[in-house]
Amino acid sequence: MAVKEHLPREIKSAQTQKKIIDTSISILAKYDFKYLTVRNICDEAEVAYGSFYHHFKTKENVLLFCGKELLSKNIEANLFPAEFDQEDYLHICIWYAIIIALFCDYLGKDFVRTIFLNNEGSNDLFENVYKDFMFPALESAAKNGFIRVPALINVTLDELLDRTKKDVQIVTRGTVLWWCCSDEGGKVEPFAETMEHMIYHTLVSSQSDKARLSNNFGLRLHETKQFANIKIVTFDNLVK
Repeated sequence: MAVKEHLPREIKSAQTQKKIIDTSISILAKYDFKYLTVRNICDEAEVAYGSFYHHFKTKENVLLFCGKELLSKNIEANLFPAEFDQEDYLHICIWYAIIIALFCDYLGKDFVRTIFLNNEGSNDLFENVYKDFMFPALESAAKNGFIRVPALINVTLDELLDRTKKDVQIVTRGTVLWWCCSDEGGKVEPFAETMEHMIYHTLVSSQSDKARLSNNFGLRLHETKQFANIKIVTFDNLVK
């Protein structure tokens, strides 16, 4: 008689959570996100309601988790172009902000609005993009003299850096929320261009003379049509 294997509770719990996420991604790849209900997730994943609510408070928490997973795959597939100066913090931040815009356009306004309105604002869909790419670029720029404190502003460079990080985060989220509430439809270009302009004007005032005189910093991404190379990874791509 075969002995039934008993997995440690932590491993079994992690497997159940993964099953819920994988099933949710599969549902999102096949149907409109409104089909992603707790009942449909539990039925297709073959997990109990209690198991679902042990891992997630609501289906909106699952949407946030799936959104973050997909966004990370999009970032991995569209890293800042190697031919550009990797210290060019201005265009690095613009690049990843444009990816966020294109990514949100793929998800759709209802999907993004649902995440923003039902996760208490503390779980930012884009937090890993800030933490892993935008903020390090700003920190490197400050360290290497590309960011300076503007005249007549009485703050230290570290204080300016902290303020700039918050500004980038606020501008990115704010532009996405503006898009969610706007009547813009059918075309992603106005949204993406608004995101680019907002990030640019947020950062350009603190550029140092060293940055302004850099040849690479003067190379505009749009002039080389680099944004056309961004290819959005979809939920279909995540389904094995």
